[in-house]
Amino acid sequence: MNKKILDLRGDGSGNPLSDNEPGGGGAPDMDALYAWEAPEFVVYRKNTWWYMIFGLVMALLVSSALWMKSFLTLVVFVLAGILIFAFAERRPQIVPFAVRRSGIRVADKFLPFGEIESYNIVERGHGVYMLMKRKKLFAQLLHIPLGDADPAKVKFAIGRQLPEDKEIEESMSDIIAHWLGF
Repeated sequence: MNKKILDLRGDGSGNPLSDNEPGGGGAPDMDALYAWEAPEFVVYRKNTWWYMIFGLVMALLVSSALWMKSFLTLVVFVLAGILIFAFAERRPQIVPFAVRRSGIRVADKFLPFGEIESYNIVERGHGVYMLMKRKKLFAQLLHIPLGDADPAKVKFAIGRQLPEDKEIEESMSDIIAHWLGF
């Protein structure tokens, strides 16, 4: 069972969180300072107009590739359209999260506090997220949904280990993705 969770692109290795912390494997986290469950991402409702506009844009892209006789571009556009449609229809899994004394557990992965520079808890129109800035040079922000968890309790549990940085905000690509319904 593939447990792809969150947007954990990290440093490009495909596995930004390590498995070397004991206590994983789906068992309840007894060493947790605070634990909660949340959907791995927010599902935006896509109405008929969203699908019509998406289809029109894809038809224009495919038509332009055919008109230019660029068959490689055509293949790329068709595959991109299929992937975007599949991602738009995907439903989130419920993921367990836990703040421990030595780091953060996301499902069966563990991120030690030593690899995290700072965090910020932000509220968007569709929920509350913890954004975590990693120490690696090219690592992207980790977005951890709080779901129904109490942000004050999460902040208290993690605030003992990491500094809060109110300057951490979503990237422009995240803002555009939310605007497009992803």
